[in-house]
Amino acid sequence: FGVLLVVHTRGVAGGSKEEARALVQQAMKLNKAQDAKRKGQLLQQAALLDPLNADAVREVAVAAAQDLLGPRLPDDPGHALTMLAMAALQDYRKVAHLDSRRTPPQLCDMLVNIGHQLEGRDRPLMAQEVYEAALRHDPSHANTIGSLYKVREWLCDWEGGGGRVNAFAHLMTLVRQQLGQKGSEEPEVRAVQTSLQPLTALSQAVDARTQLYIARAWTAAYIGGMHKAAKGNRFLMGAKVAKPKDGRITVAYISADLRGHAVSQQMKSVFKQHHKSSKVRVFILNTFAGNPGKDGAEIKGYVDQWVDVAQVQGSTLAGQISNTLRVHIVVDLAGHTFGHRLSALAQRPAPVAMTYLGYASTTGAAFMDYMISDAVVSPPDLAPAYSESLALLPHTFYPLNTQQGMAQGDTSDTRQHHGLPTTNASGAFVWACFNRNLKIKPDIWKVWMALLRKNPSSVLWLRRFHIRVQDNLKKHALKANIQPDRLVFAGRIADRRKHVARHRHADLFLDTPRFGGHSTLADVVWATVPSIVMPGEVMASRIGASLMSAAGGASFVARNLEDYEEVAAGWARVGALPLHAYRHSINASLGALGGAFDSSAYTHRLEGLYTLAWETFRARRQPDHAPLVMGGLALDVLRARAHALVYTRLPPPLSQSAIGDS
Repeated sequence: FGVLLVVHTRGVAGGSKEEARALVQQAMKLNKAQDAKRKGQLLQQAALLDPLNADAVREVAVAAAQDLLGPRLPDDPGHALTMLAMAALQDYRKVAHLDSRRTPPQLCDMLVNIGHQLEGRDRPLMAQEVYEAALRHDPSHANTIGSLYKVREWLCDWEGGGGRVNAFAHLMTLVRQQLGQKGSEEPEVRAVQTSLQPLTALSQAVDARTQLYIARAWTAAYIGGMHKAAKGNRFLMGAKVAKPKDGRITVAYISADLRGHAVSQQMKSVFKQHHKSSKVRVFILNTFAGNPGKDGAEIKGYVDQWVDVAQVQGSTLAGQISNTLRVHIVVDLAGHTFGHRLSALAQRPAPVAMTYLGYASTTGAAFMDYMISDAVVSPPDLAPAYSESLALLPHTFYPLNTQQGMAQGDTSDTRQHHGLPTTNASGAFVWACFNRNLKIKPDIWKVWMALLRKNPSSVLWLRRFHIRVQDNLKKHALKANIQPDRLVFAGRIADRRKHVARHRHADLFLDTPRFGGHSTLADVVWATVPSIVMPGEVMASRIGASLMSAAGGASFVARNLEDYEEVAAGWARVGALPLHAYRHSINASLGALGGAFDSSAYTHRLEGLYTLAWETFRARRQPDHAPLVMGGLALDVLRARAHALVYTRLPPPLSQSAIGDS
């Protein structure tokens, strides 16, 4: 609250400018955490002595902004601390203007960092206030522009559609400038953290090649100049390689998500099957610093060695992988997400590097040999959008945790309990989408609202989001002439078995096209509920199509938004009975021995892919863009299958009589 003194006593407290400068110099030497309180006191004294000392006022303003990160604060732009921080930043803006100073970019960088931390604490409204304050200081600050755009997208704030479109166009102009891209030419690799982060780019209208360029630039920024040295595999140039013990290849998975996270849920069955394997020895390199919880404890029991490396980075970790653990294949489960160790992998600590599951796009890394995928998610024709060579599994690359249970016989688990219309109500059709709010965009929202208008008794079942997101979606519904009470928001259920079980109350799931559901769609398939999916050209948009086709639901794959609406509306017209027939088909595919979702067969195929990659290395062949294919499927068959899923017009839904006759 010392900032209030600065705001309200200017012109009252005098003092020496020289003394103020001395206090600032003294304060700036205090960089230890235990000195933070003393540092703040010195800066406040300096600001009182000389209210025009820009350095003192700036540092006090930054401290006030950092106070927003305190625990248990509500996400309230009107909160006293938020208003205090905004007033202090405004004070600095005035002082800097009087001093004819340009705001140092470090200030905006610090504010953007604070905003990102606020988002991580589920305080997007306060983050938005901080970004807007930063932009007032420097309207051209590129990272602020990108962060503000992202948080507005997260909030589903689409007001003034033209403004949103213009903001995105401006953002992409900045990104292309940062990349050094001219026209359609491929830019040289630049080590730059673009205004649009790789993960955020997946949910935006960014084409596959641009996603590659963005990922490549961020990777180069993470690893400094090492990307040039890492282009050649040092193990192919004479380095000694450890021989597999007992004929087993050592595979090390590196991740921060083997805890209460979607990645751990999908990988449990794989690790359990690895435990029985005579082909691979499995290590976990855990980059998460906290308690991995029950999921981590379970996975620990399935692997040969679990190594905590949260505090280990770069060359130290690379040395541990190469010299201590003697890893043959390192499998990155992070990509451009939390806890990645691209800086270590850039140093080629293992003969083969593969990326898999945790990040649905290319890493843009020259040192990453393979992307594990399938022919629907990553058709060979789209291989130029990957820096990695493709390593393709048959059926689907996405593992399903077939060991997980589902709550059965819970009499309280009814539609009415979840706020949904009862099944015997006339036309009570339940559309559902449990994807994250950042994936919901105006184009697919328009389609969903059209479906609600065509089916007056239907409802749209969504995840419960931040209250501002819910309010915004209700406003968008009203603008589309849909009453807000037809949006039903599903609260969090801690018991995962019950969470998955409630999916069965939906008649039809509606996937988001640009960045579709991944673990969410896996839950939908496990609950035997069909989903409309629409694959595009980017990997993140195609995983739902892979899962649905592997589950025998290729007829639910739409080629464009018009198809999407047409097919979804068709299923609603014929009602729930034909959809339940498809549920039996999905259920049969889940239980098929040796099929797409058989955990033992899936892991056997995955281990076969690891063996194929290892044999390629042993033959001293550099990975190229001819994909590794596991399962004996010819490339022309893979291309035809992927092509058909995208471009073939879907058949109309079967009539009730046709279902009855079959």
